[in-house]
Amino acid sequence: MLSTEAGVDFYSQWFHTALLQTYPREVPPCRVALPAYRLFVYDQAGPVFGSLSGLAGGSNGYPNRSERRQLDENWRSMRQGVGAMLVRGEVADEDPQASLPDVVCRLFRGPEYSVAVGARAASDDPSRFPAGVGLSNKREPFTVRVKGVKGPVEDAYLYDIEKATINPFKIRKEGDDWILPLENTNWFMGLLRPPQGPAVASFSAVRTLHAGESAELDLALLTPMRGKAKVQATLVGRGLEFAPGGASSVTVSLPSKATLVVPAGTPPGRYEVELKGEKLVGMKRFVEVE
Repeated sequence: MLSTEAGVDFYSQWFHTALLQTYPREVPPCRVALPAYRLFVYDQAGPVFGSLSGLAGGSNGYPNRSERRQLDENWRSMRQGVGAMLVRGEVADEDPQASLPDVVCRLFRGPEYSVAVGARAASDDPSRFPAGVGLSNKREPFTVRVKGVKGPVEDAYLYDIEKATINPFKIRKEGDDWILPLENTNWFMGLLRPPQGPAVASFSAVRTLHAGESAELDLALLTPMRGKAKVQATLVGRGLEFAPGGASSVTVSLPSKATLVVPAGTPPGRYEVELKGEKLVGMKRFVEVE
């Protein structure tokens, strides 16, 4: 692991951090030049620009900033299931093109599915912290043309990162391109799933809880399954439990419901609940405990 900081990197022989700092919404140049290169986080540019760079992390250097925390948590929740794709997938040579000039998009491809990531940022200059790292106040429908998806696409899913929701996505094909219609979001991912690709699942946001309280989770399977087969998954509550039994991790069949419990004596804070599984694209949520 190599780490440096600031423009002095331009005077160093073996580091490129300054390139990322100067162009923070771009895919890191070393990732394009060296396929094995990975960058795991760059928090100064914030989660919106980080999502366009294919970074694994959010803005963990500033987790408590009010301007950034919700954006950061939404990004970390939505990207959890597709994180391996964003980090290890192939970056397409040609970016998806939006019908609005201030929407920037990227395409990441892998053997199991492709992900188009897009955002309409408040500024082209993330150095205007914190005003420049958020989302635009402008809002209007637009489309995104995605080129370079390899193989057929059976279905698609819209990750509305602003609202932290995942839903089936109606897209259409024009020639060899896919057209993604966006209506009311300035930050999104479009997952394009081929036949025999992994199933996609989600669960609803969890209300604020207190120690000793519980909440029911609605675990949704978004991918239609042939016949009556169910998908097995693992539900993990870090610092929390599931009833009955009080385990912090349980095996569930999708679709189904689960009961989340905040144990007595749990300190106030923010806790994570994650839904994951083999051949499953899941997600996670943050739970506020007061």
